[in-house]
Amino acid sequence: WDNGRFRQRTNVEWPLTGMGRLSAIYANSEFFYDFADSRYNENWTTPVGVKFKVTDNMNFSVFYMIINRLTDTWTSSQSLGTHMIVNF
Repeated sequence: WDNGRFRQRTNVEWPLTGMGRLSAIYANSEFFYDFADSRYNENWTTPVGVKFKVTDNMNFSVFYMIINRLTDTWTSSQSLGTHMIVNF
C-alpha cells in the first residue's frame, strides 16, 4: 500500500458502419485517487480516438490524450498514442 491508488476509466464508443476499416470513434477519462496522499492527483482524458479493424481478432487505435497531474500544482501534458488490441 505504499503506492496504492484507485483508478476508474469511463469510456464512450460510437460504432461506425460503412467506413471501411474505420470501425469506431471514442472518448474516455481516467480518474486517479492516491490512498497514500488521500487525494485525487491525476486524470488522463482522451477527447478523441479512432479505432480501425485490422482483422476479426485485431484492432488498432490512434488517440489524442491530455494528462493532468498534481504535484505542488496541476501540470498538463499532451500525447498522441496508439493501441494494438488482440482478442484471443
